[in-house]
Amino acid sequence: MTDDQRSTAPLPTVFRERVAVDEHTPPISLPVASLRRRRADTLVTEDSAPSAQDPAARLPCLIVMRGQLPGRLYLLPTGVTAIGRAVHNDIALTDSGVSREHARVDVVGNSVRLTDVDSSNGTFVGGDHVQNILLEDRAKFSLGERVTMRLDWLDADDRAFQHAQFESLTRDRLTHCHNRAYLDEEFLRAVSVAHRTGGPLCAMVLDLDHFKRVNDQWGHAMGDTVLRTVADTLQKAVREEDVLARVGGEEFVLLMPNTALATAAKVAERIRQTVGQTSHTVPNQQDISVTVSIGVASLAEVNSLDAEALTSLADVRLYRAKSNGRDQVVITGGEPSRVSTWRAGTDRSSRSVVARTDARATSRRSSQLVST
Repeated sequence: MTDDQRSTAPLPTVFRERVAVDEHTPPISLPVASLRRRRADTLVTEDSAPSAQDPAARLPCLIVMRGQLPGRLYLLPTGVTAIGRAVHNDIALTDSGVSREHARVDVVGNSVRLTDVDSSNGTFVGGDHVQNILLEDRAKFSLGERVTMRLDWLDADDRAFQHAQFESLTRDRLTHCHNRAYLDEEFLRAVSVAHRTGGPLCAMVLDLDHFKRVNDQWGHAMGDTVLRTVADTLQKAVREEDVLARVGGEEFVLLMPNTALATAAKVAERIRQTVGQTSHTVPNQQDISVTVSIGVASLAEVNSLDAEALTSLADVRLYRAKSNGRDQVVITGGEPSRVSTWRAGTDRSSRSVVARTDARATSRRSSQLVST
């Protein structure tokens, strides 16, 4: 993979334009194709199921009841669906209590059969350890102790409702970016995939400069408008497989699988320029603009299986950008903080922020920032 290319997944037009090195470099030519893709955690899109064209058709689905991101829906295709922790599974789960190859689900006609694949922690239905069983509609089963799923036969309206419910739990209401919980889970999965496949992975941490001044001078309603506009700019800059999340008041994180650091730096610079050139209209006053500081890091730089090292390094570089004058992208220097930015909960699927890094506090003190 060259520095100016990312992955082989079909990209939207806006991304084809942004990966050009500069105005003298033509955009990468890619075949026009559907943007539907198979995420590491998603079986298939509904359009890939022939009977999905009939909205009344009830299709077999698995819904996560307990474990990582409850409410997530997987649409089961006809045939075998493999479930396990290894990334080659059709449903790849990150919970450490799930075996690399844990179970499989076979869909034949109107029957769904669950089979344990010699897992370490077992597969259970109704509290009973099972090896092979036909699942009834709305039957629940557990993979180990912490992951529970339910089989539901759902029509198009039911699937749309379930998806909307899941989105409401994993999206920030103001900006419609993903939230921290979703990002945490995707980070763990992306790091696992990168290490198992050898593919690159980058993270970008963005923070609006002097945003407190916007709220103080023009009010929080204007601040919300600015945040929505910036979020829209970021949404247009990401691919289908990227994960964009709002993680603080004016802070965002962009997770970029299959992306080399040099390419991530170009993406960051284009975002910085676009945000700075965007005007925001203040009623009865002149338009205003905001700038953004960005830190970018690659998993290859931290050589760690833990997502926190990658986010920590990007975070350190963000605050180097702040201390160096803001409105810039930093992709070098710094080290991941020894103070954990993320904390493991009862399992790898539960992470929460407990503290900002020492490097962030140091950068703030050294630059004597009044606001970020």
